[in-house]
Amino acid sequence: VLSGFFLSSGRRHTRSTSDWSSDVCSSDLKEIVDACGVLGVQDLRFLRMEDGMLIKTPHIVRQMAMIIKEIRPNILITHSPLEGGGVGAGHSHAICADIVLSAFYMACGLIDGDDSPPHEVAQIFFVGQFGQDSIFDFESNRFPYILIDITDVVEKKVRALEKLKSQFYSGPLGRKLIECQNGYFAVHARVPYVEPFYPWRPEVHKTLPVSDFNLNLKGRASKELF
Repeated sequence: VLSGFFLSSGRRHTRSTSDWSSDVCSSDLKEIVDACGVLGVQDLRFLRMEDGMLIKTPHIVRQMAMIIKEIRPNILITHSPLEGGGVGAGHSHAICADIVLSAFYMACGLIDGDDSPPHEVAQIFFVGQFGQDSIFDFESNRFPYILIDITDVVEKKVRALEKLKSQFYSGPLGRKLIECQNGYFAVHARVPYVEPFYPWRPEVHKTLPVSDFNLNLKGRASKELF
């Protein structure tokens, strides 16, 4: 079962009001609901923070922790806390990740006024950090440790991005991003499109892990692979 947590409506390049009853915010929320519907994600939680300046507060961390304790997920996927170098109050992606990490720790223990049992998420994955081109973005690693082959479902991603008109992904931009970003790391992985991830904590195995995909590459001619 997949669930989606959204701190804000995500309106790009605006300083919108925190009045979530406005037509603008309602439209943005519908875009999110429609995009997630394409991907099959129906359980959506909106924490209704303002888009203009995302700020980490004890209240929002507690809200996130309570959702984690309610849903009790095995994994969380969020932005990289190192995006933009992890500095700058205006870098909402890094702040979002900071909130998620603090909520993870809070959910692991008891919370005042709440009698639900603690829950520890098994793993947190950070999405591929493409970032911008400031000096801070080059201070952290951009090369992912896990690549998920999304070739069979990349058309779904295109259709989902088409719903995000306020993010300007509904036209050529969305398709270009998929070709440039999801196609970039896929080239040497020998698949058309991948989704890159970074695990937060090391995975423990009895033996050194090798994916079935890499095992299937053995002995195949270069012409066939490319």
